[in-house]
Amino acid sequence: MKPSRSHQVAAVVALVGFWPGLNVGMFPAMARTVPPPARVSTFRVDPTPQRNDVAVFLDREIFPELFRLLRSATKRIQIDYFLLSGEVGLQIARILGDKVAQGVDVRVMLDSKRGLGGPLATGTAKVIALLRAHRVPVSLYPIHLFGAAPNRMQERLHIDHNKLIAIDGRVAYIGSMNLHDRAMTNHDLMIRVSGPTATEVSAMLDAEWPLGAPVDGHSVAPSPPPTEPGLPQGSSLMRLTQTAPQEKNTKALLLGEVRRARRLDLAMYLFAEPELLTAVCDAARRGVTVRAILDPRMTSTAKYGSIGRLVPNGMPNLLAARDLLAAGAKVRWYIPTSQDQESHMKLLLVDGTKVIAGSTNWTINSFVRWRDTSFALEGPPVTRFAAMFERDWQQAQLAEALTFRQGLIARLIAYMNGHDLGFW
Repeated sequence: MKPSRSHQVAAVVALVGFWPGLNVGMFPAMARTVPPPARVSTFRVDPTPQRNDVAVFLDREIFPELFRLLRSATKRIQIDYFLLSGEVGLQIARILGDKVAQGVDVRVMLDSKRGLGGPLATGTAKVIALLRAHRVPVSLYPIHLFGAAPNRMQERLHIDHNKLIAIDGRVAYIGSMNLHDRAMTNHDLMIRVSGPTATEVSAMLDAEWPLGAPVDGHSVAPSPPPTEPGLPQGSSLMRLTQTAPQEKNTKALLLGEVRRARRLDLAMYLFAEPELLTAVCDAARRGVTVRAILDPRMTSTAKYGSIGRLVPNGMPNLLAARDLLAAGAKVRWYIPTSQDQESHMKLLLVDGTKVIAGSTNWTINSFVRWRDTSFALEGPPVTRFAAMFERDWQQAQLAEALTFRQGLIARLIAYMNGHDLGFW
């Protein structure tokens, strides 16, 4: 019998001694839900940047602003989030319960894997139970609308990775911070948006809500009439991009920006997508200044339990480090400032004047089969992102040539990319 590709790569890893005992069966069993009818949202993002009022929130600023926004709602709260778990998840659930009691229409959509496994899954279950006790509608994103994942490992990690909140159809909170206790220490970002793009986020969530699977069979109430588009305001130009069953346009926008750029600064949690990596390397070779801060991927074991223990340190960012260094780019590793901290951003600064960020990692899955949303932004807030990058660059560790072992891991990452086996 011919072995499956997932078992082939497991054999490759075992031979080089990095993943002893890898078995896709080690991934925790996921609760399956009955999928709704196979409909797909028709929502597509507006490709034209609109004027919005935008404020940036970094690291410890993120959660106080989140709580303030939730408490400020008078009509509606819409949430689509990958991870909502732990004590911070319970705190959010209590706020949402209070809002339901006040007559606010609250809707929460979560990833169907409900935390993947281990403590995150246990914490997610507690949050969902508290939400339902407070009569907050909770639905699971219909990830099956993307089609089947290519192998069992990727099926286990096939996720709704969004981090989206809309308040009263007028304000949106969007970025890359997850809502669980250990995420709170991460180096991360969110933006608060007021204006037409916030209304667009609300419309996106309205379009997907009827497609979800209610966690306990409660009926899905129809969405209220759409909010009138917010008037252009502020001095920031912003547009959305998305990876969704009906539209996948984030990578195309990134490739266009990279190919036109004179300077590229990127801070990346996961970077392994071959076409984008080639484009950034080509830019460095033609004289574009390229600086990359990569997360060292050293905390997976502590933060993600059994799944994390299977992942060698540096995966998948060692491939990007190897190729960028060979192309003449400047590469540094983010240095955590607290235990288990990760640089969780997915940030590109183009010529110091434009930011592209959001939930979308630079990986095949994020551009093809994970539900993700990002934004492109020009205007005054970019200066804060640029200042943050400069601080991080000065504090980061210079990346040197890969060791022999790291080189083998980089080759393994390239092999997995080439055979669509990357689970990142």
